[in-house]
This record gives sequence, structure tokens and C-alpha cells, in this order.
Amino acid sequence: MSILDKHEGTKAEKAFEHRKKITDISKKLYRKNENLHRQLFNMVWESDELTPQEILDEYGTDAKDLFIFSGQIQGMLLAINPNYIALDTPNEYVINLDGTITIGDPRDIE
Repeated sequence: MSILDKHEGTKAEKAFEHRKKITDISKKLYRKNENLHRQLFNMVWESDELTPQEILDEYGTDAKDLFIFSGQIQGMLLAINPNYIALDTPNEYVINLDGTITIGDPRDIE
């Protein structure tokens, strides 16, 4: 065998490399989802310019969808990683029947 011959690799070697690529992409996808969700969460709850109520009022009756979406994303993250620590709102809130959100008092942090 010449040093210029390309080594094709066995089926087992190819399968290993394929699995490794899938695992790497899966981890990257998980981290990306976690980071983007945290960014969205912080945009609502930690804005320097607007209160959470002002932001959610802009959504009107669709505000509930943001909370549903956030809950679904966090459920997925937790299902994949049992060590995931869900983000919790710093304030109490009520999802009104019309889909709007009313922000209440800050939560007691113990």
C-alpha cells in the first residue's frame, strides 16, 4: 500500500464517524435552542427600556402564545436533558381568558 493511497475506512469506521457527526450536531442544536430561549426570556423580563407588562401588552391577545411557546421549548429542553434548569418568571402573572397577560407582584425568592 502506497502512502498516496486513500484509505476508504471500514463500514464500522464510517458508521462511527457518522454517529460522531450526528452527536456533535445534536449537541450544537440543543445548546442553540437553550441559548436562544434564554435570550427571548431575558428580552421580556430584563429589558432596560420597557417593563414586561409593556412588552406583553404589545402582543395583545397573542401574549399567551409566547408563554405557551416558552413552556413547550423548556419542556423539550428538559425532556432531552433532565438536568436542565427551567427559567422561572421573576413575577407572578395571569393568563387572561382573552389571551392577554397581566403581570403581578415579584415572586418571593427563598
